[in-house]
Formats: sequence, structure tokens, C-alpha cells
Amino acid sequence: MKASGAQMAQILGLSAGRISQLKTEGIIETDSSGKFDVPKAVQACIAYLETGPYNEEVSHHRAKLIEQQTRRLRIQNDKQDGWLVPLEDVRQTDRQINPRLPARRFTECPLFAT
Repeated sequence: MKASGAQMAQILGLSAGRISQLKTEGIIETDSSGKFDVPKAVQACIAYLETGPYNEEVSHHRAKLIEQQTRRLRIQNDKQDGWLVPLEDVRQTDRQINPRLPARRFTECPLFAT
């Protein structure tokens, strides 16, 4: 199946300008009539995306995103399991148990920093 640049843009969901760039960069090729071989062009674009210059950067950002999501889920799970308690609840309970002790001890300990 053959396609023009505009048709390839529609097939791949890219702009006609981006198709032109990919052709200029040698990622996709046209035949002697100036048309693209659709299966070949699609395979070439997939290969470019898998091994192209942005692959390492995308992987790095994806890893950071997964790390942040994992951290948020751990915190959420720890809260649900009762392992984490809001600092204000700790302070209020402490004031009720030990009203004579200064409340500032929580600000001096890095574990209780707000």
C-alpha cells in the first residue's frame, strides 16, 4: 500500500511537517514516485521510537514517575495501616499525656519536623 505525505501524517497521527522531517532525517523513505510504502514506513517509525534519541530520556522520566507514584502509594498504605499519624495528632496526644513538658521537642527532632 502506498501513501502520500499527507496520508502518512494521518495514518501515523503526525503533522505533514513531521513526516517531511522524518523523510529528511532518513527515518522513512519514499519510492521513485514520491509515495511512502505504508508498512515499511510504519515499521521504520516504530523502530525509531524504540531506539531513537529520546528513548533514554523517556525511560529516565518514566522511572522517576514510577518512583514517585510508588512513594505516594507507600505513604497512603502506611496511613491506612496506621503506621503514619498526622503530626498534630501526636502533639495533641502528647499535650494531654504530658502537659508540663515543652511542646518544642517535636520541632527539634527531624523525624517530627513539619
